[in-house]
Amino acid sequence: MVVVDELVDVLDRERHLLENLVFRLIEARGLLATGEARFLGWAASDIEAASAAVREIELRRATILSDMSEGGPPTMAVLVHSAEEPWSTLLAGHRSALGRHLGEVGAALEATHDLAEAGLQRVRAAGSSHLAENPGGVGEHLGAHWVRTPNGTGRRDRDASMQPRHSEPFAELDDLDREITAAGYEACLAATNHMALPSLIAFLT
Repeated sequence: MVVVDELVDVLDRERHLLENLVFRLIEARGLLATGEARFLGWAASDIEAASAAVREIELRRATILSDMSEGGPPTMAVLVHSAEEPWSTLLAGHRSALGRHLGEVGAALEATHDLAEAGLQRVRAAGSSHLAENPGGVGEHLGAHWVRTPNGTGRRDRDASMQPRHSEPFAELDDLDREITAAGYEACLAATNHMALPSLIAFLT
């Protein structure tokens, strides 16, 4: 049962990698929910790295399964019912845990994607609103407005009425910062759009 022993080790590793993927998605979801857009690029890179690690272990699992049967790779249900003890119990435990992690990935993925999409829409809407309200190009940066003085220089106006509105967190960004922020949201969307685990779904059936 050397092959089964190797498969159990791979499944244990896959469980760990899926947990890490869930963590990275939850981490990104937290940043999106709190509006910490400056870290979204890092979060997206972490998601992509975690996804790549899962794909690699899936390939390893597929290789082991292909060596176990000439009639095609067996599913987890077949392995659980055909393996002897203690392998049957171990495989059943991995099947249950992997199914749970798969559900967690799906839920976290959907939430992260929806938040990133909504955030990007808000950034774009803020940019459109900014252009409509400031056709003359008066400079603004991170909530501290720059106003023109008679000699043409700029100064920061700290009046309370000029502070950022919480309902429009991106309205006070200048064009460059707005594009950087949008890029963070787009990175999260790209990282979540490309994620799929079809082989794991098929294997667990």
